[in-house]
Amino acid sequence: MSLTANAPGAIAAPARADRRAWTGLGLLAAAQFMVVLDASIVNIALPDMGRDLSLTASGLAWVITAYVIAFGGLLPLGGRLADLLGCRRLFISGVGLFTVASLAAGLAPTGALLIGTRAVQGVGAALLAPAALSLVTSLFAEGAERTKALAIWGAVAAGGGAAGVLLGGLLTGGFGWRSVFLINIPVGITVLALIRRYVDEVARPAGRLTLARFDLPGAITVTGGLATLVTALSQGDSWGWTSASVIGLFAASAVLLTAFLAIERRSTHALVPMRLFALRTVSAGNTVMMLVGAAMLGLFYFLSLYEQLVLGYGAVTAGLSQLPLALALIAAAGLAAPLMERFGTRTVLAGALVVFAAGLGWFSLAGPDGTFLIDILGPSLLVGIGLGRLSCRSPRSPSPASPPPTTASPAAWSTPASRSAARSAWPPWLPSPTTAPAPRWRPGTASSPP
Repeated sequence: MSLTANAPGAIAAPARADRRAWTGLGLLAAAQFMVVLDASIVNIALPDMGRDLSLTASGLAWVITAYVIAFGGLLPLGGRLADLLGCRRLFISGVGLFTVASLAAGLAPTGALLIGTRAVQGVGAALLAPAALSLVTSLFAEGAERTKALAIWGAVAAGGGAAGVLLGGLLTGGFGWRSVFLINIPVGITVLALIRRYVDEVARPAGRLTLARFDLPGAITVTGGLATLVTALSQGDSWGWTSASVIGLFAASAVLLTAFLAIERRSTHALVPMRLFALRTVSAGNTVMMLVGAAMLGLFYFLSLYEQLVLGYGAVTAGLSQLPLALALIAAAGLAAPLMERFGTRTVLAGALVVFAAGLGWFSLAGPDGTFLIDILGPSLLVGIGLGRLSCRSPRSPSPASPPPTTASPAAWSTPASRSAARSAWPPWLPSPTTAPAPRWRPGTASSPP
């Protein structure tokens, strides 16, 4: 079986986008909005889920964690599948799976089934997200229209994060916690019904479709390693940190993650090319992304529980109380670019990390008699300002002359234009993995780093 660049239905981006292309962007953005929304909308509903399904604190944590592990662990494989099988095909499969899983989550009668459906949601998100981004770039030619489309894409991601906390409160307070999942169904059905009419399949790489090109061992080891590590960390307190079960999980995680690194170094079709991390901008950016992302996942989880279980806020009030953080993030992101231009990218990013850390430190002082003004609003503004400046791309990167992205897999991140597009797809509360200025691409040179 061969896949060629001239596969049926595969077209190049038009010189000037028409109304059909912008409608296609709207459908793709709606699916991305749904994925980003689901990462934040669930937090406000956690206390109600816990009461209805008798979930423990550990069980509530897994409602969030199951989605994140499946999404993050399988995201590289989702990109590879989109490259080899077709971006539109994988996008449709991902939206369909995400929509069905949302229905199952909304109807889940037990905590175990809810956690399982959250993991399936993560799988669907991992399939649709990289394919959607590649489809966006295929709709618009390199230049001003693609830049505008990617700006809209980034704004939709930011809007999903900001809307999640408010919608989570409104839906939970008005219709119950199940509505935060059921809201995805009309969006998914609309996208599935219209996507073939407005978005064409993109070109696929030539070559024989072999099992090795999917790098399944890499996907299995990284997802398994992350899952076992999180299980050990979440169960250590209840099972005992020195128990055989916890120690065994830590050992299994170490073995699986070490195997993943070994597989990726030797594979000719690696999901995550290790050569990318030879670039300091990539390795440093990903380290910051991991630490800040972990902090934010924990913050939103505990803040929602603190407001509702300790301070006695209702779901709507809890959602409204988290809006200042999102608004501060959006405002700071708008001011970050001129600050970078004036003071330099490193200075602004270093200051943003300091402000972000100060906000987290302030949150850590919250007590059982906390107030909104002192214990929520103040630290929320600091965290939002720090994140807003971290999430803004440098005005000096990348070059407009960069080659266009042609694949959805992480290998495509080796081109400056693809790194720029990838940044637009990150959730708004995660800093970009390549925020620092990227090496400029010059015509006539290889698109990947040495």
